[in-house]
Amino acid sequence: MHITEVDQQYNSERRDKLVNGDLTIWEKLGIAVQTDLYSAVPVPYDREYFQKYRQYEGSPIALSINRGRVALIQKYCADAEILDIGIGSGEFLRACDQVRKTRSYGFDVNPFAIQLLQSEERFLNPYQGLPRSLGGMTCWDSLEHLTNPSALISCLHPGQHLFLSLPIFADLRRIRESKHYRPNEHFYYFTDDGLVSWLEGHGFALRERSGFETAAGREDIFSYVFVRV
Repeated sequence: MHITEVDQQYNSERRDKLVNGDLTIWEKLGIAVQTDLYSAVPVPYDREYFQKYRQYEGSPIALSINRGRVALIQKYCADAEILDIGIGSGEFLRACDQVRKTRSYGFDVNPFAIQLLQSEERFLNPYQGLPRSLGGMTCWDSLEHLTNPSALISCLHPGQHLFLSLPIFADLRRIRESKHYRPNEHFYYFTDDGLVSWLEGHGFALRERSGFETAAGREDIFSYVFVRV
């Protein structure tokens, strides 16, 4: 949802809008976005970015969070295919392959990730339509990277699940103090209530929230399961 769309949807709350330099904050709504959302140039998703995720592979934190993520998928979509948005180096998809009998697909904008997905015949573009047989979509550390996340989650059909992990802020006025403040990489910032309300406004119901990623050693990263109703 772009800035103007937030204004339109929450017209009565416009007085709550605070433009604070490179961040625009709706404190009551629990949402902040990068102010120049329309004109911002995202960080390059290139070989260096892809290799950064390669370096995380096999670390204790990576192994722990991928076990937790796969377990969450199995709990709600045990027999259904899933689509992973923003695959990093593909480690989560490989973790799925070790446990799940059903096929897992991926989508990315990084050409090196795309090449990997195409070589394994599991590249799936959600914007070209999702099969209704799909159990759900995962956005592990990726939703906040999008300038228009509404367009992505709107691809899901009723009954399909949305799995998320992302930074959650207790105070949006202190975003710049966080390691998760990343201009031109992270465009959206949420409180817990803000995320839930934002997704409810898009027709999703919360099924579960979990702090297993924070427990594994990730700072302020929480995981959620929503279903489109």
